[in-house]
Amino acid sequence: MAENKFVLKELSTYTGKTNILYQKEFESREQAEKYRDIIEPLLRETQAKNPALPYVKFIIEEL
Repeated sequence: MAENKFVLKELSTYTGKTNILYQKEFESREQAEKYRDIIEPLLRETQAKNPALPYVKFIIEEL
């Protein structure tokens, strides 16, 4: 039985519609969450220093 894969997506609605800026596949939801927990604070810190960067949202979907 094949296991499910998960994809972490970084989404932006800067242009008025949802755009996928980045996505990465993982073998488990835990791996995707761990990666998100590392990258999200780094992105927030960068956005705080440069407010011109668009707001993004991270989602994890099952493939």
